[in-house]
Amino acid sequence: MTSIFLSENIREDGSIVDEEAFNGAAASLYMGGVDTTVTSVMTFILQMLKNPEVQRLAQLEIDEVVGSDRLPAFNDMQDMPYVRGVCAEVWRLTVVLPLIPAHQTTEDDEYEGYHIPAGTTVFANAWAMAFNPEYFPDPYEFKPERWLGEKVHGPHPTDFVFGFGRRICPGQDWAEKLLFIVVSSMLSVFNIQSSVGEDGKPIPPNENYSLGFLRQLGSSQCKITPRSLKAASLLENSVFAK
Repeated sequence: MTSIFLSENIREDGSIVDEEAFNGAAASLYMGGVDTTVTSVMTFILQMLKNPEVQRLAQLEIDEVVGSDRLPAFNDMQDMPYVRGVCAEVWRLTVVLPLIPAHQTTEDDEYEGYHIPAGTTVFANAWAMAFNPEYFPDPYEFKPERWLGEKVHGPHPTDFVFGFGRRICPGQDWAEKLLFIVVSSMLSVFNIQSSVGEDGKPIPPNENYSLGFLRQLGSSQCKITPRSLKAASLLENSVFAK
């Protein structure tokens, strides 16, 4: 989006028509995604700490599809239903924006006995959707299998966590693909485990989210180690590849 804005607002001498607007647009793209991305990845790590069996099953699928000679790619997504289920549960349990930004009704409506006149400002409650037990039994449990085959009962989290209508998040497609790559790549080369305290017992992860316009997860102590020497080499070659 930044490159498109730049190409349409650059003069022949290379200067920008409205540099302040360009800087604001670029900053908006960054600010709109940095908190949501970080919190989603931290939620993923939290759930791997809490659900080692989920981690094991996801790694089995990744190993079967990708092997050990490369990292996952975008075109692997369609062949990894369980990893997609992991991502779906991350989106559902994160709910970075519990209340979707305001919309306005264009006509009269009725909802559960309430009359909502046209022109009313309304907020979609993404939190209520994500944790509705009618759609998601055991809504506070991390269950990727609920998104496999005929087990799906409720709306997919990406249908509501990014907003609705003309003001839906413009980065949705990018965010979905980014989370898949982060999740699949981390599980491809790393094991995610709880840290151990001085007493020899696992340190419980921090499950507390801040309350506010955005939900943000507090940090936890954990141990992230390469699954093998080959995995470490694969990661190193990928990071430092020219």
